[in-house]
Amino acid sequence: MSDYVLNSATVAEPYAEAATARVHLAALLRGLAQLDSNSDQLPSLRLNIDPWLQPLVQRDSAPPITLGELAHDFYGTADHDLAEFFDSLSRSVPADNALDEASVEAILRLVPEHPAPGYEQTFASIQAAGTDAVICAAMSFTLVGLLRCDLWRFDALGFVSGSEAYVFDHVAEPCHAEAIVGRRIAALRSGLTARSFWPLKERVFPRLLFGLDVEGQLGKFSTTLVPLMFKRLAELDARTEIWRNSKSKHFPGGLTEIKGETSRTMKRYGKDRNFRGSDGVTRTFEDHMWIDKSHRIHLFLDVDKRSVEIGYVGRHLPTMEYPT
Repeated sequence: MSDYVLNSATVAEPYAEAATARVHLAALLRGLAQLDSNSDQLPSLRLNIDPWLQPLVQRDSAPPITLGELAHDFYGTADHDLAEFFDSLSRSVPADNALDEASVEAILRLVPEHPAPGYEQTFASIQAAGTDAVICAAMSFTLVGLLRCDLWRFDALGFVSGSEAYVFDHVAEPCHAEAIVGRRIAALRSGLTARSFWPLKERVFPRLLFGLDVEGQLGKFSTTLVPLMFKRLAELDARTEIWRNSKSKHFPGGLTEIKGETSRTMKRYGKDRNFRGSDGVTRTFEDHMWIDKSHRIHLFLDVDKRSVEIGYVGRHLPTMEYPT
């Protein structure tokens, strides 16, 4: 979990009218809510000015609308959850508050000299963000702000200071959060093992459910086939996302076929496909996909909930054609 640092450059000048400011703030809050939706505790929002004192919308005959006030305007609307999310964020003012001396020194040592390789287009953004960008680079925080211009269209920014390259995440809208979540999942999956999988399962395959028996099954799974098994789960995870975003009741196709058993097999060996679900309730996991010729993943597709639950990972279960 990474703290958020509000990009002061995006709130330095008040908006001329509230409508655009509201759209930009809603996009930011939706992105942040998506970014840490699975976290038990939300990050702190670090700001240089208290949000209730930060002018955000200029008015001719009345005091400016502050950032905090505009966020609270979502209460009583269809976007009331955005106001609740804003209020759930603990706030730290100023942005470097509560950082230890070593951290402050690390921040002071950084001077963006030129773009990091692959991040050439973001250097102007880093220069505009100034100290807020440096804090994020030094502390691995996430720079967050309002999408007021093309400077803030990137989901990551990078610069070089001395001989070191520093790259950090940036969020101004939901698509930025999607990209960051994708990078985080890919990083976790790259180092995943059968031993480390169970406590990380909701993070590495966030769209799948796993039955309670899967943990024990993984302890018996062939070590050499673990990477291929994770590849199959990654495919299922991606297909589940497509399913949830579609109107079709049919689970989308993919590289690996999913099919049921024959009626003869289910009549004789159906009980061998009964496993505990994630809720502890035993159900039949008939549908399956190949891992390799001798290993299978058995799953349960819930059409109403658009959910995919894994009940079994292991050697080929008995069928009429292959009884052993």
